[in-house]
Amino acid sequence: MEGIELRPARPDDEDAVLALVGADAMTRARVAGDWPAPAQRDGFRRILAAEDHELLVAVRGDAVVGVLQLSVLPEFARDGDRAQLETIHVAAAERGTGVGTALVRHAIGRARERGCGLVQLTSSKSRERDGAHRFYAGLGFEASHEGFKLQL
Repeated sequence: MEGIELRPARPDDEDAVLALVGADAMTRARVAGDWPAPAQRDGFRRILAAEDHELLVAVRGDAVVGVLQLSVLPEFARDGDRAQLETIHVAAAERGTGVGTALVRHAIGRARERGCGLVQLTSSKSRERDGAHRFYAGLGFEASHEGFKLQL
């Protein structure tokens, strides 16, 4: 995609990535108090340091305009490991420009390179109204399961 660089996040991307993710009202509602809290900063740093996790960013000029976490999960019931996509965010001004598509396709390519046989993601049911589900379906993802969560 012209004008967009897709690359692994770097330590100096921390403030920009956290600002981008924190601009989402649903994400902010999950965190009590100020954003980013120490837990978000710690999580960013732990992902960068972890062997089985990647934080991928889309950059236009000097601005981080998209982010996605790719986690490789060991698997023994399929051919190859499983990749989980998390925390997929694109700056509001960049939605509909192809940034999200490029970022997800890049992550799928990275999953293939790492030997994954499946890429999965979850999307909140409330994201259906903002078009996220339609976006994922357009990339070939199928809503094949019902997800369950237990807050701790």
